[in-house]
Amino acid sequence: MDRFFFRTFQWLKTHKLWSIFAFVTCFVGLGIYVQNLRFEEDITKLIPVDKENAVYQKVLNTVNFADKIIINISRDTKASPQDLVDAANALSDSLATLQPDYIAQIQGKIAEDNIDSTLLFVYNHLPLFLEPKDYQTIQRKLNKDSIEAITLANYKSLISPSGIISRETILRDPLGLTFMALKNLRQSGLNSDFIVENGYVMSEDKQHILLFLSLATETNETKKNTLFVQELNRMVDTVNQSFQDKIKVSAFGSTLVAVANANQIKTDIQFTVGIALTLLLLILIVFYRKFYIPIILFIPTLFGGLLAMAVLCLVRQE
Repeated sequence: MDRFFFRTFQWLKTHKLWSIFAFVTCFVGLGIYVQNLRFEEDITKLIPVDKENAVYQKVLNTVNFADKIIINISRDTKASPQDLVDAANALSDSLATLQPDYIAQIQGKIAEDNIDSTLLFVYNHLPLFLEPKDYQTIQRKLNKDSIEAITLANYKSLISPSGIISRETILRDPLGLTFMALKNLRQSGLNSDFIVENGYVMSEDKQHILLFLSLATETNETKKNTLFVQELNRMVDTVNQSFQDKIKVSAFGSTLVAVANANQIKTDIQFTVGIALTLLLLILIVFYRKFYIPIILFIPTLFGGLLAMAVLCLVRQE
């Protein structure tokens, strides 16, 4: 066996150009081949897998709240509720560009169709939502003077710009019985902390609008989520700059935390490895008193690492 290695050394020594060419070719070939190896950036994989915590990991990967991001849009005292709605519109339009690659659904804005269907449902089931005192109010509305006043108010509403939206409701329910039923629902305690303003779910004091994002990616897909978080932060910063000192947009959710943790772990590993390699190079340079010797010593290490990763590609792809 020793003769084989000695003869190989002698052949390489006498054919230096061919040896260098073969080494560079193998080095580049291995480098290209190992690019097929996909690195899985899943922070949960740092947890040792056994029968006990395997169940916990399964739960973390499947629970519904893991893919939700909540965006809070709040206004300063100098801003009006309309500024809050304008900021929500600007942010919603920007977030829509991330569908369906990163965002599966944007919740928090109620479409007109949903409002109309809700009003129609309440109107079709009015007896279930009205109270005894409401019938006395209805009786008073049937008086001649009340009908004239209601008709005049409906006419003004129909000829106004908002008449395009309220037309169907007025024609279906000119006395406004549906809103009496909705008032009873509100007084019963349902949705008492929130109101619907210009299609958005707004806090009762009109200081906050909440948007809920359902992501199209899993929490453990750190690479895709990092790109999404970068885009989300850019959009949030754009809205904050557009409404300076008036509107503040903030986002929070498990995906944001997972991306921040993964980036911190990456930074810590790179920093630690960088310090270790720097100290090792300094020690070798001081010991051998030559700068190029440590580099020569590291070349076989790099080649061995590439070869090991190439063999790993044959066994598994990630």
